[in-house]
Amino acid sequence: MLASNLLVEHSPVGSGAYRSVSEWLEAIKMGRYTEIFMENGYSSMDAVAQVTLEDLRRLGVTLIGHQKKIMNSLQDMKVQLEFPAANKRARAVSEMMPH
Repeated sequence: MLASNLLVEHSPVGSGAYRSVSEWLEAIKMGRYTEIFMENGYSSMDAVAQVTLEDLRRLGVTLIGHQKKIMNSLQDMKVQLEFPAANKRARAVSEMMPH
């Protein structure tokens, strides 16, 4: 079960894995920033996908660990968008593994 949970957590933006910014932030344990993102116009996953480190600082995400967690999650989503076939293979392998 662990492998499939990791894949869900790192699913690409366009896959519909996260239906909302709130759901994504909660999944990466950064839900405390949901209101800040929404108030600043980051109300869709497409908008969030464009966030830069400077944007995070401007939003008030000042803790380096939180910045890294958010940026790493965004980077994972971008990589999976670029390589969707690899992502599908990873899911298929994960589903074949015993849970």
